[in-house]
Amino acid sequence: MADITKLSIDDLRFLSEVEKTGILLRAGLLLNLSPSSSSRNFSRIRSYFPQEIFRLQEGKWYPTNYYLQLKPLIHQILEASEAMMDTQFDPSQTTRTFILTSVMTEISVVISGVLPKMIERAPKARLELRKLCKMLDSSQWPLET
Repeated sequence: MADITKLSIDDLRFLSEVEKTGILLRAGLLLNLSPSSSSRNFSRIRSYFPQEIFRLQEGKWYPTNYYLQLKPLIHQILEASEAMMDTQFDPSQTTRTFILTSVMTEISVVISGVLPKMIERAPKARLELRKLCKMLDSSQWPLET
């Protein structure tokens, strides 16, 4: 099966538009991509799949059976994304824990920049910092600080 986790929401929107129209340029317009960027984006996305997802026929891209098997999952993700966009988020009332993983040099930026804004705008939220360390046994990281 495809490694669909490498695809962004915009990638999935792009694929959905290619499926509807069969035209890369039209799908690229959805994401404000130039014609060459649309083509590169399509090539990158296709590289994540073990089988062809579209075939070019008479100047249009048509979905393959493999893509049609993935289509319900793609549309489910897009629908969930749309539903999340409609959800109201009030930072001042959230009690979520946000996890940031970074290298040591970035932690100072988080502490001096992100943390004060979180305290100001989301006082009930929690921030968990994790740092990446080079270790011989990579199964032990990321480590919590």
